Amino acid sequence: MNMLLQKDDYEKILRFISLIQEDTHNYQFQVLKALSFLFSFQHSNFFLVDSREEFCCPVGLNVSNRYYQQYNEHYFKTDIFHPRNVGPQFLLTQNCFSVTDLMPRERFEETEFYNDFLKMQNIYTELAMPLKHKNKLLGAIGIFRSQEEGDFTMRERVILEKLAAHISAHLANHVDTAQLIHEKLFATSIISQLPIGLVVLDNNLQVTKSNEIALWYCKEILNGNTCSNPIKAVMDKIFSGAFFSPPNPSSQISISLDCYNFKVIPVLIPNKYWGLKSSYYVYVVKSAPERQNSSGDFSLLYNLTPRETEVVNLVSLGLSNNEIARMLYISANTVRTHLDNIRKKLNVKNRTAIVQKVGCHIKRT
Repeated sequence: MNMLLQKDDYEKILRFISLIQEDTHNYQFQVLKALSFLFSFQHSNFFLVDSREEFCCPVGLNVSNRYYQQYNEHYFKTDIFHPRNVGPQFLLTQNCFSVTDLMPRERFEETEFYNDFLKMQNIYTELAMPLKHKNKLLGAIGIFRSQEEGDFTMRERVILEKLAAHISAHLANHVDTAQLIHEKLFATSIISQLPIGLVVLDNNLQVTKSNEIALWYCKEILNGNTCSNPIKAVMDKIFSGAFFSPPNPSSQISISLDCYNFKVIPVLIPNKYWGLKSSYYVYVVKSAPERQNSSGDFSLLYNLTPRETEVVNLVSLGLSNNEIARMLYISANTVRTHLDNIRKKLNVKNRTAIVQKVGCHIKRT
């Protein structure tokens, strides 16, 4: 089969591999653009596969929004390329396949999927590229052609089979990276929204990290006294006269100041250059009688759905609509819909006001 490919084909394949690594933030669209630019596949879509082995998160190139709306409402059930119809195991054994690999053309033209759906979109045939890694289905690319464009040639199929392996490997890395980013943002969001102040100090008792709750608590402790660094001022006050022996996992120190309780937990952190370095986690909690609704009640207070709560947290971190869409594996249009609903529930006009309202609520707690 490789005899079908020329030097120019291999050069394009190498160029394709380079192109799909240039934009890791919009990987699906970057792949479709590269397929169009280098190989003239002008109409395509790129689905991811969720844990239930269902198609999700579609990205299209020169495919109408009406296509996805109708597909999601009904025609995914009749899609002959869908995992539920061909079976995930079949997809794991293929690099690419077309209509005639599944059934005769005449039979395909009798199906509901073709007559009531593809034909109405001026789609005559489709070639599917299952994307898998380590025996796990990650996604699929569909490439469409009209009757005027004709069927796919054997040369094109060979090219796409070679590309499928590279796309799959890069997609696996992209998904892993996106998952790590998502988990980091989620953890950061949780820390920033906790009704517990958190301060991290190095072995010299210098503040290296803190959350907003810690800042507000420290300002309250200082009772409005002007200070350029309220957290440092309070930490200096807490640790003045205190002596710390080399930290060990069992050593903890509890200190009370006004209506606030501080728990200091020494830890040892491996460092690439310095070996084990000591650090201190300081948790600040306001005494129960003084606390009102925590930020965890924010969603209940404004009747936010779990998804709307996720969007609020990511907006609070300064993410754009496209970044939120990638983190939650939804479309940017869906993010805008969630934001519209959130603004109505919070009775605010823009995303800045959303962040301010969240901050005010937490500060009151």
